[in-house]
Amino acid sequence: MRPCVNMKNTVNSNLFASLPYLRLPKSRKLKRNQIIRAQLVGLEATRKVNIPFKQRGGDATGENYIKQTDRIVKITFPDSSRIKYLGDNVWQARLKPVTFFTLTANSSCDVNVFHSRNSLQLSSNRLVLDFVGLPGLNDDLDFNFCLQGELAVHRETPSSLESKQVHSFRGWVTMQLNVDLPFPFSLMPESIVLPVGNGILDRILGAMEGELVSRILRDYNVWGYTVSSHITDSVQQTLAP
Repeated sequence: MRPCVNMKNTVNSNLFASLPYLRLPKSRKLKRNQIIRAQLVGLEATRKVNIPFKQRGGDATGENYIKQTDRIVKITFPDSSRIKYLGDNVWQARLKPVTFFTLTANSSCDVNVFHSRNSLQLSSNRLVLDFVGLPGLNDDLDFNFCLQGELAVHRETPSSLESKQVHSFRGWVTMQLNVDLPFPFSLMPESIVLPVGNGILDRILGAMEGELVSRILRDYNVWGYTVSSHITDSVQQTLAP
């Protein structure tokens, strides 16, 4: 993973006084000029999809459909206000707001979406966070971000009882976040931080997965009908006297 955003500032610890597990025990009072070191935490979540579909003929195949990267991006982010094309196969996607204990952040990432090796590929190493009510925290957070995924058409050899191949859209997406937690989060045990952090990433991917699964079959059929109709019209015009 490559670093994408580096941020540094000081967090007001009074804002977290309501969390008992963030309070320093009396025996651990900080000495004057003592350095508080950040806690490096690695968060990760993965989602997989397997969506069977009826393969259309001619040029309207599933393999040709996944070349339509713009269509698939738009069905994954159906709210047009949350997606913006930046050029060169890069989309800026505004993700759902996330809450980490007492903090809420609006997030967006720049995603490169392209077709390669018979599959749709997506990748990103740029994540932008905007903490609600605490803009200064953006300058204090140090992290590396990585988003990778793939969507391809899988064909299964039919059994003796089946006459046609079974097709499905199969894919996966993984989101990773390595972050140096600032004070006072650096005092929290990993047994608390990891489940919360991994759960946040999983919910983000889950929202993307849900939109894709609920829309891809209908969109594939709409696209396939349009392609087939266009080819039929072209043939009729060619054969017309």
